Amino acid sequence: MRDDVYIENEPVTGPDAIDLLQSADALCRSLRESVAAEEWLDAYLSACGLWQLVEDHLHPDRLQLRRIASYLTEPRTPPPARLAGRAAAAAAVPVNLSGPRRLHRLTRAQNALTTLTVRLAAQLLSADGNAADTAPIAGLIREIEPVTTVLEGDVLRLPACFRDIDQSPDDLRRLAAKLLAEVEVPSSQQLHVVGVRTSGCYLAPLLVAALRAQGRSGAQMATYRPGRPWRRSERNALRYCARAGGRILLIDDPPVSGRSLVASARALAASGVAEARIVLMVATGADADELPESLRHWPVVQLPWREWAVHELLTPRSVQATLGTLAGPEWRVGLPIARPESIAPGRDHLCARYSVPFTDADGEHTEIRELAIEGAGQGRWGRHAVLVGEQLAAEVPRMYGFADGLLYREWIPEGPQPDSAITADRIADYVAQRQLWLRTPHDPSRALRGRGPIWEVAAYLLSGEFGALGPIARLLLLEPMTRMLLTVDQPCIIDGATERRYWVPDPVAPQALRKVTFQRSAFGNRQLACYDAVFDLAGAAVDAADGAFTQALRSNFESRTGADVDGERWLLYRLVHLWQLDRAGKIGATDFTRRRAAVVHDYLAEYLLPHPQPTTGPICALDLDGVLETGPLGFPTTSPTGVLTLRALLAHGYRPIIATGRSIAEARDRCRIFGLAGAVAEYGSVIYDAATTREIDLLTDSERQLLDEVRTKLSADPHVEIDDGYRHSIRAHVAHGPLPPETLSALSTFAPSDLRFVNGQAQTDIVIARVDKATGLAALAQRMPNAEHRMTVGDSAEDLPLLRTAQLSFAPRNADTRIRAADITRTRHAYQSGLAEACRHLLGHRLGHCPVCRPGKLPPRTRILLTALALREDGLRGLPIRTARLAAQLGRWGRVARK
Repeated sequence: MRDDVYIENEPVTGPDAIDLLQSADALCRSLRESVAAEEWLDAYLSACGLWQLVEDHLHPDRLQLRRIASYLTEPRTPPPARLAGRAAAAAAVPVNLSGPRRLHRLTRAQNALTTLTVRLAAQLLSADGNAADTAPIAGLIREIEPVTTVLEGDVLRLPACFRDIDQSPDDLRRLAAKLLAEVEVPSSQQLHVVGVRTSGCYLAPLLVAALRAQGRSGAQMATYRPGRPWRRSERNALRYCARAGGRILLIDDPPVSGRSLVASARALAASGVAEARIVLMVATGADADELPESLRHWPVVQLPWREWAVHELLTPRSVQATLGTLAGPEWRVGLPIARPESIAPGRDHLCARYSVPFTDADGEHTEIRELAIEGAGQGRWGRHAVLVGEQLAAEVPRMYGFADGLLYREWIPEGPQPDSAITADRIADYVAQRQLWLRTPHDPSRALRGRGPIWEVAAYLLSGEFGALGPIARLLLLEPMTRMLLTVDQPCIIDGATERRYWVPDPVAPQALRKVTFQRSAFGNRQLACYDAVFDLAGAAVDAADGAFTQALRSNFESRTGADVDGERWLLYRLVHLWQLDRAGKIGATDFTRRRAAVVHDYLAEYLLPHPQPTTGPICALDLDGVLETGPLGFPTTSPTGVLTLRALLAHGYRPIIATGRSIAEARDRCRIFGLAGAVAEYGSVIYDAATTREIDLLTDSERQLLDEVRTKLSADPHVEIDDGYRHSIRAHVAHGPLPPETLSALSTFAPSDLRFVNGQAQTDIVIARVDKATGLAALAQRMPNAEHRMTVGDSAEDLPLLRTAQLSFAPRNADTRIRAADITRTRHAYQSGLAEACRHLLGHRLGHCPVCRPGKLPPRTRILLTALALREDGLRGLPIRTARLAAQLGRWGRVARK
């Protein structure tokens, strides 16, 4: 039997089988055991993982100067910060803090691993598969082992090529053959393969071994990570090869944009290698048989997707042979029939469906089974799927086994899910089962600084609070904060893809659910490392707009595990999941904005407004944009002070009412989360009565028809984008912001007196001229008892009619010039701080300074995140003092945690 076949019920042996982010010690142990068992693919993967660790330590960024430089040179940073970033990048070049002894161990291990990886690659590619002489290999391993003390605390980076994409070692043989067929390469010509880390550490040795097997015995190799400098010996070797008429073969995993290959090719040219000597060795995926335009500057040898070796494994005869081995002597496997439901992989694993006849050994009974064959990764990285599935057998499709990078499992068709309560219960149970059965002794993601773990992504998502200084604050303040907030007590191997679309009804028991793609997302080259089961729970929560479903998920998980899901992890993980959905194009822009605001508001309401009580007192009309909400995080949301203001008003018997130009859906969300009595939305075109949960359209039939005609006219312009969330007005924009004057002029002649245009920073709102926020509030007040209009807080000209009808009217410091020209009281503070100041005038005391509206005591972690969310409550003017407050809180909490 082939060493790469896993038969059901055969145990997976060896340490560290579940956690693929292995340390150097674990990799050395796996290397020795795989060589002893002559499992050459596993031995090769372990050796390449060690080589990657050594290469990164020989090209270090110990002071994080290169990372600082990358943050400071982001497009949104101001020019002075970009200059500082370039200075940091320049300063990083000579910085290498390795002592002589440490450097000697690393260099010795590098030389041994360069030899070992090519030797193991040659064994993998050998046609006869004869046993290798293990004595030289054992000697090389002994040379490598001392370096594990130098690499202590680090874990390998998983490559895309053999973990996330269906490449196989044989593809490198094919790529080498195409090079020799398409490019004139005399046998005497020097070849130097440069692998772009991380995948290059796994691809380069195979390419070198394939070239040597075809007579190019002098082929050498090195690796390069974009942004890191060459070592002198590497630069000299590359220059020597190029000047001697040789070629530099640059290889990486299949490109999407080609940025890594372009950066590496330019780094080669900057080191003194003539561009004419550089050849790009490229395998292109199913979604990109055409090369990215950026790569066409250099000679390219291409292995298109249709020529990858994986296709030969999916022919009916090949599938029949593999299943015959996996099924054992109890079954005879007939010739499979490929079904049309196969999934093109893009930059992911393929998945193909087959109908397969199985006949028992006596030949008396035949049944047709529907199977899915999907990529899972090479060697032990692919067998990891079987190990995980074995632990979760009741939760996932039946598995037949694993062979040659492919997982063979039951195909389960999609179907209607049971009701939300049952679905929430099943998902919570699955996540709890993973936490129980796939637990790990520690969380290695805490040490992955600079490698995009979840806590770094969370810090990035909060960095907008600092504006242009966000990249600096992210590194110095926010990342330490999120790293502490996202500490997990019970680390486990997560699923990573728990959105509801990945759950299908069990064909035997429709009320049960099976989890597909249970093995793909936990470990990948996209980083996002996390070992917290709550992250999986949050993934299911963000995929549903149902608040009851979200709460059921959380409470069901807590009841099963006996552990509380604190609000900080619940918020940050949901924000990260939404960011992932947006990056993958799985969520629309409007929905993305609404859901992010909703999860922040859920968190603020949970701790600051836990049980809002409806009142029948006077009305306080509050604008959203610029008053109750601002957008430093990249989407409009309120802040802790904004919610405390709502709390104080409700506690003292007032009825806060939203009066906004934003959509009725957004206004309704705020009423639901914060327990508000109602809202005026879309500049008075529509109102929402929370008591009856009704939306009341205030437009006439002719006015609605007019808006439809304007919407149709705008839709004909390819440069105009219309927000579908606005049904009672029109919100439109072009690429650079509001609609241009010529478009507005054309619309004005279309309906000269019936429309009003409201230009914002990024859009133009088109409203029926007859309505405004004051008329909308009057209509809403008629539906409410005792609706005395006590106070309004607004910041723009659209708020003036409303401000003039209130007994008390206030505008925050950030109000526009037309408000400033009116006889409206302006507060000393801006945004939510200005709103709180207006509330103080109404109540006669500061927020929370009386027993009626004082919030309860909060735990330190909650106070810290609330402080982070409050950084821009008073605009940039209040940022320095609030930043100092956050730093002091983090310092105190860190000292307590260390004790």
